[in-house]
Amino acid sequence: GSFPFKEGVLLSTWSAKNSIGPYDTTNKGYDNYSWPGDANLDQFLGISSVTATVLEFDFIPLTNFLSFDYIFASTEYHDASGACRYTDGFAFLIKENSPGAVYDNLAVIPGTRTPVSSTNIHPTILPSGNYPGCAAINENYFQSFNNNQSPINYAGQTVIMNAQTPVIAGKSYHIKLVIANDKNEYYDSSVFLKAGSFAPKIDL
Repeated sequence: GSFPFKEGVLLSTWSAKNSIGPYDTTNKGYDNYSWPGDANLDQFLGISSVTATVLEFDFIPLTNFLSFDYIFASTEYHDASGACRYTDGFAFLIKENSPGAVYDNLAVIPGTRTPVSSTNIHPTILPSGNYPGCAAINENYFQSFNNNQSPINYAGQTVIMNAQTPVIAGKSYHIKLVIANDKNEYYDSSVFLKAGSFAPKIDL
């Protein structure tokens, strides 16, 4: 449909099939407290995550640069009780495969070290019920709110974001892609990774 990525990888905090649009305003998620969070994501986002989904692998780059395109989408954007309070988020973590190496998060707002999350990228959120709303933050990276014509089942999503970093050709690295809910399992989130956006800079 109208979604900008025709192919790719989906990482989600609920069943992947639930990501198929249109956006259902009545669907708040599932009782997944037995589905744990991720300690690395908690460290980078400063949250207490649950329902984490992880894709990780080792690779040896053939060139000196790594880049990929993605879209972060979340149902936390539904109203002020979500987007202003819960930091559902995504991290693209990379480190050298060597003793003492630590992760660096590439899923950040361009030109900053601010992680991509539902509280770090949103437009003005109006008051809702008992929640006062909140001012816009990094609004230029928010694409749109969704409705019953949306190709994905999320309240809103970012623009196409890009993660990139220099690497050393021939050196072994470990990549960890992780997304999770903040504090509770309701109002889920996903990251869409564009197929082919690694190429031609890197051969996996």
